[in-house]
Amino acid sequence: MAKSYLFASQSGTGMATDLNSLLLPIILLVVVELSGVAREVDLEEAVVKDYPPIFLPSEEFSIIPHFGRFNFIHGLNTTLILFGVLLLSGPNSQLPVISALILSVVWIALPVLEVEEYDDILLEGESATSIHWHTGGGIIAITYAVMYDPHLENIQYLGVKWPQYLLLLIFIFAVGVLLVKLESELETVYEET
Repeated sequence: MAKSYLFASQSGTGMATDLNSLLLPIILLVVVELSGVAREVDLEEAVVKDYPPIFLPSEEFSIIPHFGRFNFIHGLNTTLILFGVLLLSGPNSQLPVISALILSVVWIALPVLEVEEYDDILLEGESATSIHWHTGGGIIAITYAVMYDPHLENIQYLGVKWPQYLLLLIFIFAVGVLLVKLESELETVYEET
């Protein structure tokens, strides 16, 4: 009886190791893709035009370089590499939390990776509120999913599993607000030119 418990314990550890082995290459693929996007940012133009950072307000004499979205993409790459290191060094019980953090970082990065015109929005002095709304909605949804109580899964009202639909609604709201805000920001920037 004791042997079967020992083998069960070892197989659980092996499964977490297998998951780490799967997650690390995925993290590296995302980092490589982010690096490709960062390479597309014309740093010479960013310096000449003095692109402001996306999230952190920057004064004229700030230590934050004015590379526009390049700073953000580089920060995401660094964060993903840190998560990879945590996967290797942390206890296996932290795997769901680290996975949620990775999903959060990728969610935050999506608008910047998909929309090159954020440089123009920032150059005109407009706030990229579409990114802020997208980030907030995504973080709420991912946190809800991680904290999701398995007991909620069985709650039904009129035959509908509401907790799952609430999660879907939060994601749809975040994406919808991103697109509406982005359209407004782009109209403001391009109507002035």
